[in-house]
Amino acid sequence: MYIHANPIRDGLVALPEDWEYSNTLDWIGPRSGTLVEREFIQAHFGRPAEYRILVQDYLRTRCLTIHPQSTGIRFGERVPS
Repeated sequence: MYIHANPIRDGLVALPEDWEYSNTLDWIGPRSGTLVEREFIQAHFGRPAEYRILVQDYLRTRCLTIHPQSTGIRFGERVPS
């Protein structure tokens, strides 16, 4: 995810999907490239819209609070307090 966020963080574009060298569009759906394993994305990040929100949250906060391998929770899933 941080790779999709790098061009924004570095001030090169406003949105991840604006960076022409990124596969962000393959991850979120508008482009169907062959180097993306959609089952992996679905299993770990949910739907494309959920991944887009997750990247936006990461850009806003600069942190990830959930590690799915240790918690069994998908990235972006809200944890009950």
